[in-house]
Amino acid sequence: MYIKKIILSILITIFIGGCSNLAFNERYNNASWDKVLIAPFSGDLTTIAEDEFEHALAISSKLIVIPASTVKNLLKDEELESLYKTNPNKAMFDLADKLHANGVVFVKINAFSPKARHSSDLVSSTVSLNAKLVDINSGSIVASSQHNSSSIFSSTSKLIHDVSQNAIDDFNKFFDKLNRR
Repeated sequence: MYIKKIILSILITIFIGGCSNLAFNERYNNASWDKVLIAPFSGDLTTIAEDEFEHALAISSKLIVIPASTVKNLLKDEELESLYKTNPNKAMFDLADKLHANGVVFVKINAFSPKARHSSDLVSSTVSLNAKLVDINSGSIVASSQHNSSSIFSSTSKLIHDVSQNAIDDFNKFFDKLNRR
């Protein structure tokens, strides 16, 4: 019985285990948004995911998407860096208002990778990505996407890439709903 549990655990974790959850506030169907800012990501190993989001979403034909790399510079130019450190939502809403954006995408990444692996350990790397699109006028969450993944064999970087791609797919769907024609 014990061996069956071990084998089952191994088989489950050999394959990348993924889990997702997305939600869209239907009141925002056909809202005709023009512009969205992507806030600098928070959490672990954010550069990979920021780059993925920038590459995929900044060229959206559905609306103007200002990527996190540009937002970082704009926060500095608008002298909102110190506010961002203490109150990121307020800083992002102020910046979005100045740029006449409709919403802000906030992303948080949590990653766990075991420091040392032994052949007898069944420890896996785990990544979770939580993203939400917030209406700057009402503060309402327009859409949210949550993805988790873990694997014994894949690196944390690979898992971040995978959950980022899943979230990007969700945001493309969200942008379609915001601007259906």
